[in-house]
Amino acid sequence: MHVEEKHVLEFQRLYKKVFKEDISLDEALEQCIAMVDLNEIVYKPITKEDIEAVIEKYGY
Repeated sequence: MHVEEKHVLEFQRLYKKVFKEDISLDEALEQCIAMVDLNEIVYKPITKEDIEAVIEKYGY
């Protein structure tokens, strides 16, 4: 995954604003990637196959 440096720097700025502490560029990059990964998992669209699997499993 590629995260642009400007986004990592913005993450660093926001982190300092919220938590009142500095983090390294490497830590900011790691947390940005983790946040993007989590976002992709949470906001994954539910497919028709997903719904059918739930119906089959639970009998709804």
